[in-house]
Amino acid sequence: MSYSARAMEQGTTQDRRLTRLSQLLKTLREATEVSALLEATVPFLNREMGYGLVWFGLYQSAEDCLLGYEGASPGHKRPLHQERYRLENGSLLEQVFVQRRPLHVPNLGQERQAGKWQAIAQNIGIQGALLFPIHYLDVCYGLVLLGVPEWGMTPQANDIAALSMLCGQLGVALHQVETLKRTRQQKRPEDPLLRLLDQLRTLPSLEAQLQCVLDETHQFIGANRTLIYWLDRPTRTFRPRLARQTQGNSAGVNLAASECERLYQWLKGDRILSISDTDSALQAEISSYLQAQLRVRSLMAAPLGIGENLLGFILVAGVAPHLWSDEEKRYLQGVGQLSTLIAPLAQIDQTIGVGQADQAAIAQLGAAVRQLQDWKNALQDTANYLFQRLGIERLLLVQHQANTASFPIVFQHQADRRKLLNGPLTHLSDLDQILLDDHADGLVIEDWPSDLRLLRWRSQLGDKASVKSLMVCAAMPGYLETGLLIATSEQSRSWSGQDLALVRDLSRQVATLLHQRSLEADMSQLKELHRSLQWGLRTLQQETDPERIDRLGVQAIAQLLQAPWVALLDWSARDGKVRFEATHTSDSSWVLAEGLSLDPLTEPLLRLLLRSPGPLVQSVEDLAISTRQWLRFPQLRQVLLLSLVDPTSEVSLGAVLIGDSRRYPWAERSLEFAQLLVQQLAWSRRSIRRILHLQARQGQLEQLNWYKQFCGERFQLDFSTALNRIQETDGTSLSLSSCQVLKNLNEQVQVMGDVFRQEQWSVQIREQTTPLIRLLKQAKQQLDPVISARQLWCQFHWSEVQQLQIQGDWLKLAGILQSVLVAACDRCLLGGRIDIWCRAQPDQMLEFSITDNGILDPLLLSALQPDADSTDPILQGIWEVNPGLSLRLSQTLLTQLGGNLELLALDDGRTMSRVMIPGLHE
Repeated sequence: MSYSARAMEQGTTQDRRLTRLSQLLKTLREATEVSALLEATVPFLNREMGYGLVWFGLYQSAEDCLLGYEGASPGHKRPLHQERYRLENGSLLEQVFVQRRPLHVPNLGQERQAGKWQAIAQNIGIQGALLFPIHYLDVCYGLVLLGVPEWGMTPQANDIAALSMLCGQLGVALHQVETLKRTRQQKRPEDPLLRLLDQLRTLPSLEAQLQCVLDETHQFIGANRTLIYWLDRPTRTFRPRLARQTQGNSAGVNLAASECERLYQWLKGDRILSISDTDSALQAEISSYLQAQLRVRSLMAAPLGIGENLLGFILVAGVAPHLWSDEEKRYLQGVGQLSTLIAPLAQIDQTIGVGQADQAAIAQLGAAVRQLQDWKNALQDTANYLFQRLGIERLLLVQHQANTASFPIVFQHQADRRKLLNGPLTHLSDLDQILLDDHADGLVIEDWPSDLRLLRWRSQLGDKASVKSLMVCAAMPGYLETGLLIATSEQSRSWSGQDLALVRDLSRQVATLLHQRSLEADMSQLKELHRSLQWGLRTLQQETDPERIDRLGVQAIAQLLQAPWVALLDWSARDGKVRFEATHTSDSSWVLAEGLSLDPLTEPLLRLLLRSPGPLVQSVEDLAISTRQWLRFPQLRQVLLLSLVDPTSEVSLGAVLIGDSRRYPWAERSLEFAQLLVQQLAWSRRSIRRILHLQARQGQLEQLNWYKQFCGERFQLDFSTALNRIQETDGTSLSLSSCQVLKNLNEQVQVMGDVFRQEQWSVQIREQTTPLIRLLKQAKQQLDPVISARQLWCQFHWSEVQQLQIQGDWLKLAGILQSVLVAACDRCLLGGRIDIWCRAQPDQMLEFSITDNGILDPLLLSALQPDADSTDPILQGIWEVNPGLSLRLSQTLLTQLGGNLELLALDDGRTMSRVMIPGLHE
């Protein structure tokens, strides 16, 4: 045959194969059974492709193996037909199945990894083999094994392409068959639920309806056991109400909520429980508990009711492991919700009757409370109704007290042979307060011994009153301080939503009563505070003794705040040390150690007060260690500091320190009143001390003025007498020097006379022209004794101004200059140096610059500044004694004359006194 003839024959063969492959693919797309798919594929692979061995292995997921289907083999043998082939690790079939890639084997009979196929290939005479996977997307449905007798079969590209198309379509077809199979086998919960609805409408009682639900559920899911558990609220126990089970299984057992609290909370959250779900450790714990109690290996449960209205749950269980489908879960959840709807309808008459009785009790209590008459008897009637209606043993009405943060008992009623609770309920933690505020409809605790909520009440209610479950409702939602109504039981039990609604509505009715009591308590407290404030203010305003003002001030503050210890601290003295001016205590154990010395700049508590603008409250735990060392009171729990501020300068001169044995915070109104008392105390202390100081100073000045006037008048009289005697003597006998002396005496007498006549009670400025050299010589003459006594080196530098004159009150200028020079000499140590420079300045000003190497007091320098605070008690102490007194008077007088006096600290350690005098001229 020629080459062209062979090519034509091969082309005809390829065209025929493509045509039959196209027909086969169409057949595969229309087939719906696995056997039809394989029967249509085998002839094509055997006849058209020329493979003597055609074997299909389809994957079985339940058993994790390949199920054999033999399509063609040499000698019509049927190796591994309908047999299961395990996918061993590393085998050829396992490689193709996992990797989803074709594999060519030159000699299958010599391949050790071929498993059983090694012996089969040798038996049927197959050598060359090709393994091709059958998959759709990432899911492998099996593989096909193709073999020929020849060794080393190598498929051509056209064969590989045809096999890829064929196996790909087989994968799609098998996927469609599998999907159709699952759809046919899938359970549809809608149909039985609709059928169940039709049946429930015709049943007369709740028991019959629940039995119908049980039977339909057992039939649909097909579990070994189906039960309906009902919640017994007084005992918090789930009891089996109805059961449906296969023969030989035991009935359900009681399930106590206390033994598995998480199961109870899970059902209250309206969540379905399945033992096949492993995404939650919490759910696994619940499932383990139920498995142990019911002796099953698989289960599923759905709640009947939601939250506080939980009625029970429906449960299906099996003795073997089972993977619950989504359809089964949806059906069981739907059945639970359907039962939740029918249960209240079956008890509608009973519910209406209970609701009417509840409303009557609520209305009766509301009417009594609004009239504020005989409300205690109304509350007792309400308590008796609740005892019968809810089965409780104790009812409490408490109201929050802000100043103690506790809950005093306004009303309590208990069952027979129960003791009254003594004292208020202790304050709650911040977390519990937030918890009560968040639960606007009321807080329910069903098993208090295993619950950490309201833990601080456990000792008073749980231990002493044997309370194990309770309901707490606020009189006004979100306002804890208005009051709480508490219903308690001595057993761990469950409460329904209707039970909580009853207690909540009753608590709303007593809101008016509690609000009225709160207003009365606030008014009584306000009257007491006002009475204490009035007494304190009146006492401080009338007292004139400084020491008694301090004692009465701390006493008034202690009475106002009901504090066991109050102390007045003062640090206004020049030494800067803290002095305890007065203390008040009602207990002998509140006594400070003697000889206590504090510095406000180093003591941590006082430093904190100086930085804070308002009242400072510190618990004893927050105090620094150094502070607790001197505040060593056994009963001290917290301290309050109020700054004692000078009313005019706003400078802190001290503080009022209050110690308290209670931990609750002071009321804001009490702190405001205490601050008023402290302000009045500061004002009274300053006013009285200022008045006493001025009175003393006035007496000194009057005495001094009287003495000066007396001495001056006597001096004038003596000089006048001597002058008259001299004038009566014959003038020719007097020498020239005596005449000059008499002239000077006459001038002095005239000057002194003018002073006493014109400046008897106030200073008067007199203008006169005087040679400057005269003023300087008199100053030097008066300074010589001081210089000699202290062995000072003093130098006057006046050469450039000795020819000038000065116009002004030279007598006052001489006194000012003498005060400045004497102060400079007093500062110098023995053997010191003083330089006096006299210079003419512009605008007819004369400058005296006096430098000395003495030590300048910083307080004196501050006191002579132009902006010095005249109300500063420290500076007042500087001005009361020399040299501060004389320099301040000189500075004030020189300012009136138009000059200026200032002290400067030089960089080299010396001090310069600068005196500027006006009126200089030639």
